[in-house]
Amino acid sequence: RGRDYEIDELQGRIILGRPLMQIAQQSAPSIISRGPLDGNLAILIVDYEYLPSGFDANQLAAGARAKHWFGDHLAIGGSYLSEGRGGEDYELAGIDVTLAAGNGTYLKVEAASSEATQTERLFSTDGGLSFSSLNPTAQQNRAGDAVGVESRVNFQELGWTEGRTTAAAWWRRVDDQFSIARRDDGVDVYESGVELITEWGERTTVSMRAAQVERELQVTDEDRSAQVDYRLGERGIISAEMRQLSQKLASTNLKIDATLAALRYAHQFGTTTEVYLTGQATVDNDDGQYDNNDLVSLGMTHALNGRTSVTGEVSTGHRGEGASLSLSHDVNADHTVYGTLTHSTDRSDNPLSTASGSDASGFNQSRLLPGNTIAIGHRSRISNQLDVFNETTMADVRGPVSLGHVFGLNWKTTGGYSIGTTIQRSDINADRGVVERTAFTLSGGYRSPKLNWVSRIEYRDDDAAFSDESVEQWVSINRFDYKLSENLRLLSRLNYADTQDDASQLDNAKLVEGGLGIAYRPIADNRVNWLAKYTYLYDLTSAGQVDQFNSTRTLTDQRSHIASIEGIKRFGPRWSVGAKLARRVSELRLSRDSGDWFDSTTDFAAVRARYHLIRQWDALLEYRWLRVDEAQSERQGWLVGVDRHVGANMKIGIGYNFTDFSDDLTQLDYEYDGFFLNVLGKY
Repeated sequence: RGRDYEIDELQGRIILGRPLMQIAQQSAPSIISRGPLDGNLAILIVDYEYLPSGFDANQLAAGARAKHWFGDHLAIGGSYLSEGRGGEDYELAGIDVTLAAGNGTYLKVEAASSEATQTERLFSTDGGLSFSSLNPTAQQNRAGDAVGVESRVNFQELGWTEGRTTAAAWWRRVDDQFSIARRDDGVDVYESGVELITEWGERTTVSMRAAQVERELQVTDEDRSAQVDYRLGERGIISAEMRQLSQKLASTNLKIDATLAALRYAHQFGTTTEVYLTGQATVDNDDGQYDNNDLVSLGMTHALNGRTSVTGEVSTGHRGEGASLSLSHDVNADHTVYGTLTHSTDRSDNPLSTASGSDASGFNQSRLLPGNTIAIGHRSRISNQLDVFNETTMADVRGPVSLGHVFGLNWKTTGGYSIGTTIQRSDINADRGVVERTAFTLSGGYRSPKLNWVSRIEYRDDDAAFSDESVEQWVSINRFDYKLSENLRLLSRLNYADTQDDASQLDNAKLVEGGLGIAYRPIADNRVNWLAKYTYLYDLTSAGQVDQFNSTRTLTDQRSHIASIEGIKRFGPRWSVGAKLARRVSELRLSRDSGDWFDSTTDFAAVRARYHLIRQWDALLEYRWLRVDEAQSERQGWLVGVDRHVGANMKIGIGYNFTDFSDDLTQLDYEYDGFFLNVLGKY
């Protein structure tokens, strides 16, 4: 972060140091292109973590991975993941066994099983107000398996050949009920293949490959190819390939076979430039059923002085034209300019050439990317305090053109102040049509030994070109921490989000969360510690956010004032006793943005004792009580736990809650009984 990418959390935008190319070259040895713009679709995958507002033992996610080598030839590994949801819990378990005979020679067997759908894969074009699902989620009681076998042999390392010779074989089956976050299509998939790469002498390399992908009840793709690379002197390589393709559509039993041949010459000029020319022709088109894929491509890669890099390719053929260009130049140590361009047309008339996805032979992928994408930008360090970036993108890959402009700067002064701003103007091609988006972000902060302040505010306006619909959003986050003395700290925060939809007030949403706290922890004598906190919460969720256990029910609206105080006192080296008091005065509404508000007043009290057992272990015993005035109901019970000190700054432990409520009064449900994990940081 800061070098390869920047994150604008409010806009949900990742700004890359260099633009992501639309395609990436395939790793398998091949010079035959599947279309005018060939390669694998490049997708940026982002994993993220978040901190929930309250801990629920029934909604705990935990996992473990272990692998052990028994000598130099046998390894056994296992993985386990559990996600408690208070309803249909998700589990993933897997085992893998590796038999290794040497470097690059091994047999690996993997098996995994899952229960339930791990997660719904959601896509949003309006910042999280509405979502569309990308994977099947309606099925209940899902349970599926995945099995894979892979074998590779390095003949040279085993001493069987003098030149480099490697062989591989693989087989995989993924059940339609098997679910992981990155692969959940709801289709049985079978994959198998073999590959052999061998060097004949010092100049010749021969590669052979056969692969099959079957998507049950949909399509079966087969690919068989052979390629020869011959080095001409020190700088030239000539390559020839023959490939046979086959595809069968399950719904009609229609089968299409084709044979392609290609010839390429690549020449290296010095150590910085390589130019290649490729020509391919359709040898057999199955009596016209296969749309010919004749193509000529010219490409180049160039690197100069470690500051400039250029990669480009142009192609033309029976199925259309394609071009890709990527350029990056470091003007100096502080200024970088970059740009990418991809262009593709598609004139394929093959009825099976659709954008249906998985493909071993290349029939489908050739029509994934018709259109144009352009990105131009620069990043500059004006001084030690000021950074500036600017990027413009245009894409017409999916119908109407999407156009975006982003400008931003970050300024840090020597006095501890920092200021940043980002401006975005985009025409986004959403599912319903083009949406004109304008967004402004302003951030500021100050850091000193006593004060730490951070604020960000954003305004975003989405105007639909296809209607009078307009959505305005204001979002702000603020943090203010002040050290009153070495023993006393003041902590505060304010989060604000407001969405107004002109077309439908039902889509309005609002969140206000503010808090003020004061913490006392004496430096000289830490036998007494206490914390007082006040929280205000107003929560009107968006229409797209629903109860995770009932997708037809929206979340409860609430307006709450919560005050709490808690402290702990040590008695000798082993005993410490603490207590907590909290009160919530709130108004609740069961139907989202409609219906009557009703009052809810809740009181919480707890007393707890900790006892230092032996070495690094502590025991916890707590008695807690909860009362809801309007319902005239009381709940009470015990909580127990055991903790272990890990180093000087952390404790980790496990416990059991015999009650069903939380000490966090922003949580409105009663689903907190059972085991829990406790992690405590110390400073």
